[in-house]
Amino acid sequence: MSSAAAVSEEIKIPNRIERSPTDILRALADTVQKDYTAPHYRYMDDPWLMPFTQSDKREFLFAKENGRSAARFIMESHPHLFTKNRVEAEPPITAFQPRAKYNRDNVTIELLENMVENFQVGDAVTIYDLLEKKGKDIEENLLQSLLELLAFHTEEEPLNETNVDLKMALPADASHWEVGGLAEILYAKLGTAEARLAMLMGLARHNKNTMALQMWSDMAANNDPIPLEGFNAYISVLSIEDVEKMKAEISSVLSRILEEGLVPNHETLVSCLQTNAFTGSKHMGSYAGCCKFALTLMSEFKSLGVEPGLGAYFQILQTYHSKMSTQRTLILKDILDLLEGKEMWPATSTQDFNFFYKAMLVARNLNQSKLALRLQSLLLTGNNLNLLGNAWDSDGYHMCLMMVVLRNEELDTTMEMYNQLTPHTWSPHKDFFMDLLSEINNKSAVHYLGKIFDDLELTDHGGSNKEGMYQMNCQVLRCLIAHPTSKSQYNNLSSTYIDISQRIFNHLDQNKASKGLYLRWNTSAADICSMAMKVQLREGQFEFACKVLEFCAEESGRMPGQLDEDSLVALVEAAVLEENTEVGMKVVDYMLGIGSKKSMDVALKLTAIGLSEADKRTLNVLFKLENKWVDL
Repeated sequence: MSSAAAVSEEIKIPNRIERSPTDILRALADTVQKDYTAPHYRYMDDPWLMPFTQSDKREFLFAKENGRSAARFIMESHPHLFTKNRVEAEPPITAFQPRAKYNRDNVTIELLENMVENFQVGDAVTIYDLLEKKGKDIEENLLQSLLELLAFHTEEEPLNETNVDLKMALPADASHWEVGGLAEILYAKLGTAEARLAMLMGLARHNKNTMALQMWSDMAANNDPIPLEGFNAYISVLSIEDVEKMKAEISSVLSRILEEGLVPNHETLVSCLQTNAFTGSKHMGSYAGCCKFALTLMSEFKSLGVEPGLGAYFQILQTYHSKMSTQRTLILKDILDLLEGKEMWPATSTQDFNFFYKAMLVARNLNQSKLALRLQSLLLTGNNLNLLGNAWDSDGYHMCLMMVVLRNEELDTTMEMYNQLTPHTWSPHKDFFMDLLSEINNKSAVHYLGKIFDDLELTDHGGSNKEGMYQMNCQVLRCLIAHPTSKSQYNNLSSTYIDISQRIFNHLDQNKASKGLYLRWNTSAADICSMAMKVQLREGQFEFACKVLEFCAEESGRMPGQLDEDSLVALVEAAVLEENTEVGMKVVDYMLGIGSKKSMDVALKLTAIGLSEADKRTLNVLFKLENKWVDL
């Protein structure tokens, strides 16, 4: 081919695609599934440090935060020890570096501005106080920025991924508005429209409804221009118990928003629904009107192009499933029909993080496992798992999920989910374990008992007290007794039965002096010993059954109750087969001690084996007053 005939191809360089620093990591993460055998990222990936119970997880978070605070205290108390950085960090991590000691000589206006821009609340307050003492003039814009920071955070350090779970574990009033604090001082000093707006939003954020409404009145009196965020804050703090007055006020505010040329957004919708839900929760007569108005709001905002997020649907559930109504409405089904298969991350409102727990609570109250499973599927869609909330919401969500699935689905389905979630994602509670053991007993699904009992020990029996532990152990033994291995459809269960019953008895023996429940007060001890003995004898473990008898004989003066007659008869029969007259005589002595009417019958069973002359004389003495006894 000649060069003239050659067709030249034009090279086109594609436009550069902007990539974030984590795009490659996100692409790799999308190729793998969740590892259910690994602990949550908030806990230590170390077998000796992993928490498995809910209380241990709580203590772990507190310990981690306290350790961080202790390290910060040492660093700030002795900064000279950290001048030589042994580990070079590139770029330097400010949070891990010693904080400067602020005094009148080293604080500047620029330093305050830097602290405000970086959301360092505590340092900003300290520096402002020092600047005030020095008599420095601070620009109004900087004071406004500081006021906005304080109004948002109330003089507390901002929430972040390291402290959010700890903060949420504290009582609801642990984080509160500082009455007379620096935010109010700055507001009094500024007295501008911007300051009033910052105060309105801060007070609304921290549920100071009365103060927020007073601030709204001040803004109206001064004819302040109000942005959409201000209207949203005002709507969210409305507390009107009459449904008609509430509807009129919301309609009036929405009309004003449109008159101002503003466009309502999802936060506006959530605020309206929140106020509507409050009114519906006050009086029975308001319930129907509020339910109808909630759907009207959803329709109107959709016509404005506002797509409802999870926060809006959370408020819908709050309205329809109010404490003022006993109706079992299936509004959750309609919500899931709209959301199924959609990724709702990122969040559009802080209320979004409340949806999944509330929705699963509704599914449980309705006893609708199909809705619960659909909700779980929605949670696992895309990055929706990020919207589950903090550790405590996650625990409540999974508790409701597993309870409703256990009650309505096949046991195999329950156990499949259970194996995925326990113990890292969710630590079961006592009530769930008791219901699960009852279901296993009813369905004869004893092949699950090995895994269940391991988890019982791992999670401290669902975090229950000693009495609850022994009750659950009794329930496990009842399952073993009711479904003997010789009649079970499952093979190779003998070793599991032996192991479980021995561990349960050993737990009783090792904790007989525990202050949590002394043996003398343990009403489950005798039942545990009797059932453990029966299981061991059925599985051919004669020696361990004798160990149980020795324990009961030694502790007969302290242990309430005694071994039941059936287990003692079974032990004597085993002793006869083993030709062990010593154990047989101990059983007879024990039965006489508890006043058993079967003592003589048991003694007669021993005559089937060769008794020594001493044993015969002993039996003759013991039963000489019995009319039916014939001397041996």
